[in-house]
Amino acid sequence: MRFSKITRAMDKRYNVHTNSPYIARLGRQAVIIPKSKVIEVECGHPRKETVCGSQLVLQPNQETPWPEGLIIREQLIQIPCQDKGKIAVTVENLTDHDITLCGRTTLGWLYNVDQVSL
Repeated sequence: MRFSKITRAMDKRYNVHTNSPYIARLGRQAVIIPKSKVIEVECGHPRKETVCGSQLVLQPNQETPWPEGLIIREQLIQIPCQDKGKIAVTVENLTDHDITLCGRTTLGWLYNVDQVSL
């Protein structure tokens, strides 16, 4: 009985339900986006229950006031198969100067994809 209460409390604390979004957040180090470039930035490791090779859709964080000229689009993200593989998110700098993103910046939320249609 006590074990099931602990499990339920952990589920609530860590939000491990499959329909809950994952957070796409930069690591501790700041990231520089070079001027007029499109690059992939690394975010943290996916949760253990994500399946290797599965796909998630990134919904950009609309609450963050992005620097002018920085574009983060909705995109399909593939979970890397290597152990401790990091998620790569594509960002675009439309300005004529470099843009620095602080460490731990939340780029958006990743949602499970049930089906992809073309």
